[in-house]
Amino acid sequence: MNIGRLRFFVQLFFFMFLIYGGLYSLKIGSSLPTFACRYNDYRGGICALYSFQVLLGFPLKTLFTSYFMGFAITILIFGFWAFLFNKAWCGWVCPMGFIQDILSGIRNFLGISAVKFSESRRKKLSCVKFIVLLLLIMIPILISNSFFGLPTLPKELAIPYCNICPAKTAAPMLTGNFEEVKVFGNAGIGIDFKSIIKISLSTLSVIIFSLFIVGSFFKKRFFCTFCPMSALLTLFEKIGLIKLKKDGSKCTHCNNCAKACPLDIQEIATERTKTNMVTSDCTLCMKCIEDCPENNALKATICGKTVFKSSAKGFIKRQIKKNKTKK
Repeated sequence: MNIGRLRFFVQLFFFMFLIYGGLYSLKIGSSLPTFACRYNDYRGGICALYSFQVLLGFPLKTLFTSYFMGFAITILIFGFWAFLFNKAWCGWVCPMGFIQDILSGIRNFLGISAVKFSESRRKKLSCVKFIVLLLLIMIPILISNSFFGLPTLPKELAIPYCNICPAKTAAPMLTGNFEEVKVFGNAGIGIDFKSIIKISLSTLSVIIFSLFIVGSFFKKRFFCTFCPMSALLTLFEKIGLIKLKKDGSKCTHCNNCAKACPLDIQEIATERTKTNMVTSDCTLCMKCIEDCPENNALKATICGKTVFKSSAKGFIKRQIKKNKTKK
């Protein structure tokens, strides 16, 4: 099985569906574990982070009203999708992930070497996504609720992450809507001068979007290291139906899997006893399985059933194709 080609077409399908699906009244809900941006008028669904931030912005006393039912349903729907596909949402569905892969493809075509993170640097940077997740939870709560007599936060900080998310700029641009960039507007290049908070958020948005484009060009899946959705999906890495399994007894320490990993996860190569290799940074792209030359050392399973596994025969066949392509 050419898993790389299959993944590309699956990613392309979901990219078109989530960016343009609304044009044809195709939508799959508002609690998706992926970046289907609310600010794209043609969206085929809505990112769960937007829904969570909106719901968390209600006063806590409403937890005992009908609002609680809506919040509970949102969490249950998100949990269902996350349980069903686990971190495959990142590697196979996410439109922002697909854009990053396209940028990496352009870099490869130009013959430019990719930047890699050391294991220690990756682990340090990986903490950022959990901090961002904590902030996008706490800020909406503190806007509508006062604790210990402290003042509430300004309402301009509502939906904080969405205001700086690169998808808020990228998704509308892909449909011809440049409102978030305002290149020709009086406000300047994406900067909103209505207030200090607006200036700060819009400036941060421009910086993050620029880092997303430049970083993803030079580093595979650069943004995934800092993604709060990836942090949230970590809750399902052990219980999700799709898993990445390793048999340490069959590993020959070749390190091919770690070299293939777009997130530079070394644990996939160094771990010897743990079997479930889905980690907080893993996107379940299955590139490690593709590049593993040992029979059954690595495999992807759905409900315990193997759907793709490493093999010497498959590895050799893919290497021959790669060498022919290079020639």
